[in-house]
Amino acid sequence: PSPSPSPSPPSPPPPATAVARAFDAIALHASPRLHEFKPQELVNLTWAFAAAEQPAPSLFSSVATHVSGRLADFSSMGLALLAWAFARNPKPFPALFDSLASEATRRASHFSPRCLEMTLGAFCRADARQPLSHSTLAPLYASLSMVALARIDEFSGASVANVLWAFASARKPSPELFSAAAAAAASRLDTMTPRDIALTLSAYARAEAPAHQLFVAVSHLLPARVSSFKPTDIAQTALAVAMAGHARVGNAAVLPALLREARLRGADAFSPREMVELLRASALGRYRDGILVSQLVRALPSQLRHLNANYVAGATWAAATLSIDSPPFFDALGAEVERRGMHDFTTRDLAHLVWALSRQPSAPHRHARLFLAAAEATARGGVRECCLSHLSMLLASLSSTGHATPALLRAVEQRLTARKGECEALTPKQLCAVADAFAAHAHAQTHAHALTCTVQQQQSRP
Repeated sequence: PSPSPSPSPPSPPPPATAVARAFDAIALHASPRLHEFKPQELVNLTWAFAAAEQPAPSLFSSVATHVSGRLADFSSMGLALLAWAFARNPKPFPALFDSLASEATRRASHFSPRCLEMTLGAFCRADARQPLSHSTLAPLYASLSMVALARIDEFSGASVANVLWAFASARKPSPELFSAAAAAAASRLDTMTPRDIALTLSAYARAEAPAHQLFVAVSHLLPARVSSFKPTDIAQTALAVAMAGHARVGNAAVLPALLREARLRGADAFSPREMVELLRASALGRYRDGILVSQLVRALPSQLRHLNANYVAGATWAAATLSIDSPPFFDALGAEVERRGMHDFTTRDLAHLVWALSRQPSAPHRHARLFLAAAEATARGGVRECCLSHLSMLLASLSSTGHATPALLRAVEQRLTARKGECEALTPKQLCAVADAFAAHAHAQTHAHALTCTVQQQQSRP
């Protein structure tokens, strides 16, 4: 018999430009015919565009207008998928999400675990891009939380992780749900992937919700499974256990085990964000793996451009907290901050940056330009809106380096006198820090005045 022909190699995927042109053509032909589409077909259409990362703003705007008064015709999963597709579009659709929230709230008791999970994730994503109104989100989250609590036993480990993370990200954690979900997650650990475990622990850390037994269960599981964790799972889990105060659970050294595994993988196995998360975990958990820290200090400077401002500030704070002795590392961080400009950083980020850099040798001269820029930026716009505890931290650090400018002090004084009740929220240590900053400024003024008088007296002598 003749040999069977060898299978032909798979066809290469079409180039991105061809895909984009195809979706443009589909959008062009679909937009004027939306009245012909059934609800499920509209869901399929928008889902395809979202999955292929094709924004098609005109098509999505037309669909949003078309469906806003017809959402009752969609199935529960159709609502969830529609929210998922629109949440991934770069353009915000607040009016549509208002309508989706009302309909989802009305039907929440009929949602399956998967439907509930997708709806939560979609609203969290949309709200993160452009904040939705409290009146839109509060009833929705309350309804979904009650349904999740009542049906938690039906959730898979992955669904538990995703639902908890969504509530934690939205800053809407339900104590009852998080308490019940801790037991559910602990009983499903054997079937949860490392990603599910990392996400679940991160949700509890972010929500500041107690879950001691869950962390104990993870500590028993970790030795046998940590080698199967991807670098992102290692970094995320390490940061979660450190943030939650569970670096050590009983006799189990959870954080050291994770950092040891990270050291064995090498810093280059981790993304820039994950490197910072490992540094922050080390600082928060008060555990320093010397070899790993050295690897991170060598690898991070060339990667700083790939980090957002919050992560640059986090890396600087963690390095100072760990008392890392590496002037070149801190110089690289300071240079990156100056390159970006102060407008990139929140007052909280600036407070951590300035505090960390002020602890370095020769800080007043080494980072003088950065300190002055931070003082000017805060005086110009940051004083009125920032948290007073962060402001006191920033003021104390700038004062210690001699860069608490008169403009900054005037702005702080106006804030303190305009909102007197806020001072009650400051700890005694923070109040002392603010007082010391003003005292140092007053002393400097007195010294300058005395020096001026002495010079004038000497000049007036014959």
